[in-house]
Amino acid sequence: MIKLLRWIEATGKPLAEVHIPDRELAWRGFVLNTVLLSLIFFTAVYFLLNAAFWFFGLDEGSAVATFIGVFVFLGIYQVSRQFSVQLAIYLFSAFSIIISFILSIGWGVADISTNAFYVMAIFENSILLRGRPFFLVLGTLVLGYLLLGLAELAGLFTPLFFTVLTANVINVTVILTFLTLLGLITSRLIDQVLAAQVAEASRRQELESRARIAAEIQLKMLPDSPPESANYDIAGLSIPARDVGGDFYNYHLLPNGDLAVTIGDVTGKGMPAALLMAVTTGMIDSLIPAAKEPGQFLSVVASRLHKHSRDSGLNAACLVAFFNNDYLRVANAGCISPVIRRRNGQLEWLEVGGLPMGIKQIPEAYRQVETRFFPGDWAIFTTDGVVESMDGARQLLGFKALETIIARAPSHSAQAMRQHIIEQVQRYQGAQDQHDDITVVVVHATESNYAA
Repeated sequence: MIKLLRWIEATGKPLAEVHIPDRELAWRGFVLNTVLLSLIFFTAVYFLLNAAFWFFGLDEGSAVATFIGVFVFLGIYQVSRQFSVQLAIYLFSAFSIIISFILSIGWGVADISTNAFYVMAIFENSILLRGRPFFLVLGTLVLGYLLLGLAELAGLFTPLFFTVLTANVINVTVILTFLTLLGLITSRLIDQVLAAQVAEASRRQELESRARIAAEIQLKMLPDSPPESANYDIAGLSIPARDVGGDFYNYHLLPNGDLAVTIGDVTGKGMPAALLMAVTTGMIDSLIPAAKEPGQFLSVVASRLHKHSRDSGLNAACLVAFFNNDYLRVANAGCISPVIRRRNGQLEWLEVGGLPMGIKQIPEAYRQVETRFFPGDWAIFTTDGVVESMDGARQLLGFKALETIIARAPSHSAQAMRQHIIEQVQRYQGAQDQHDDITVVVVHATESNYAA
């Protein structure tokens, strides 16, 4: 079946776009060429054997007949491959009919029914020529054998070889009918298998198309570039593990002048995660302009998100950071705690946590922490896809390795640091498939951000 599908796809069309007549002709061409190659091989071997018998005087003509047969099969094979499959099918059918009648003249109607080539040719023709063309062939064979049988019974036709049951027309007719029905059933079964394969390929293409559209929409939800700020150098990037992912991030300039950064991760993968991610980011974008404190803001979003996620079983982790002059306030709903790299190179984990949004109703504000954030300091936000990246031995990257990566990262721009972190994570993964979305956001307080 794999070879058959490759044969169909060799027409240059995607499998889902192959029309039924083209598909039927394609598999008939596959059947025909398979039969012809087998006949060429076995007839060539048979010719060599008969040639040896003829050389020793044991045979008088079979070698010539098989030699002719090899070239006939080769010719039909070339017609099928280079010109027309349909023409090759008719040539093969006509040749098999002619050969069967020639053998009938020599062996008699009854003996021809036991000939392997005859049986195989009728079966293959019933597959190749299903429908009206084959019934015309069947009618020709039945009429021809009926006339031959009557000639034998009347003594007008004497086979060259002895037959035990001369003119067994009923036997031949039954064999013809049985092989015809068997071939038609086989062709119908092949049609059903191919139709199922085409339907599955079409379904996969439709799903892939929808996933591409969803991925394009999702990418448009992420910021194209950070906001222009004289106080902060900002860079972020999200790399989904699939066409569509569950990670998100954004930057917001609040009315009071604060910079807000959000980063999150929706549980699950694929379309369900992407839909919840769209709902979550939509709520954040609409509510954050009125936010005063990150903890209270997360509680409001969590309360509204709960009714959307309670039935699906999905939830959304989210971290919100507010930057104002030389202070950083952070609230966390299930994300990785941020890392602060001080101007002197010292690293600090800003320990703050909380339940992901959507698990249950949050009766009070999320806890938030505050720290000084001076010019020259860096804040690095990541999703769990970073620390949970795995190498070839399925070992996790972990928090210590992330600290080392951040400590060695370049410090001339937020974009350079972000790129360094992602490149090191991808180098750690090596050739392994990325199993989770990776998102990194870097914020650097520039020298102009100094509160006098």
